[in-house]
Amino acid sequence: MGRARGHLTLKPMAQQYGNGPDWEREGCSLNAIARSAKQGTLSGLSPPSHIGMDSIHVLPRQAGSASGMTLLSGVRDGVTKAADALANTVSKGADAVADVIETAGNASGDGLGWLADRTPGVGGVLRWLGGILAAATDLIGSAVKGVGALVGGILAGAITVVGALVTLDPAMFLEGLRSAIFGVVGALLLVLGKAVAFVQVVFGIGRPRSLNEAERTLIAPVFHRSIATYNVRVVDGKAGVFSLNDRPFVLGNVIYMKGRAVPQASKLFVHECVHVWQNQHVGARYTVEALASQFWGAGYDWEREANAGKDWERFEREAQAELVADVYALGSVRAGRRGNGVFFAEPDETQRSFHFNRVDRTALANAATKVPQACNPWRLSSWIAGAHGSNSSGDGSTTRSG
Repeated sequence: MGRARGHLTLKPMAQQYGNGPDWEREGCSLNAIARSAKQGTLSGLSPPSHIGMDSIHVLPRQAGSASGMTLLSGVRDGVTKAADALANTVSKGADAVADVIETAGNASGDGLGWLADRTPGVGGVLRWLGGILAAATDLIGSAVKGVGALVGGILAGAITVVGALVTLDPAMFLEGLRSAIFGVVGALLLVLGKAVAFVQVVFGIGRPRSLNEAERTLIAPVFHRSIATYNVRVVDGKAGVFSLNDRPFVLGNVIYMKGRAVPQASKLFVHECVHVWQNQHVGARYTVEALASQFWGAGYDWEREANAGKDWERFEREAQAELVADVYALGSVRAGRRGNGVFFAEPDETQRSFHFNRVDRTALANAATKVPQACNPWRLSSWIAGAHGSNSSGDGSTTRSG
């Protein structure tokens, strides 16, 4: 259907019946189609046999209705873009500041860890102090990031609500409320989670480590340089309070694997790294969006999102992550190779192939590859991490994640 009630999007029909002046644009009104059909001016048109021309009736033209709908549609689009731009600007500004704080803490912690390896007798104490320092700055940075998400969400929500009142659009009004609520709740969840993580590290529980070279190599062909990997950390084993649920998850830049080894769970690791990408490019609100998706939305069912005609960037957060993980594990190339990382390792997208449940989803998979890879993480930690380009991949796992 087109963008306004009583209108159609005619591109598929033009492809089926032939191109003429009345078929070449979207949003052509039903009345215009009927008039052209009556006058025989739809070039190349051969209506379905079960529809007789006598059954086509031209309704009286309503002056200004089309232009009014177009104006409202333009206002809605403008409001949505303005709200998104404001939220992203505020969020990215706060994120840049938070990244400086987090990077300083992790660098100090790594430095103490390096010193611990070379100082017999006090190495354990130095590592403990390094972990506390990194966790403390992570908490402070997350608070800054949370403020950005909160302010951005409220401002974007306010703009959207005003736009909804002007256009009398109930759906837009609800979207404005949703944006404000998700900004606030996302900020609170992030800061609360980081506070818990800090307390646990003080007691020696769940101390994160940096990514190793094999892990950076694994995700490089999937994300290219779109993830700043220096501040990405992993908690391998049990994670205290966070282990009450056995499902791996991401909090900020920290991946909690909960006992799963990355080489044997590479698909799962890629899924979680998509959440890291969301944290770095969407902001703190992704946390509550992912949780809401699990309980009330599409969850991991990216096919549901695709069948609804959505692009990858409009998928719900868990569906975004699961599609990338499935492409990683099940994608193939025309030459016959299939499996972990093969799809992403092939630079020529015409040679890639991705079929899921007997449906060719190659075009969707290619699009889902381009969008995250095109994002540049403008942050201090991206310069420290440097460029890690490799086409290596490990063994997959079909475990779903949070």
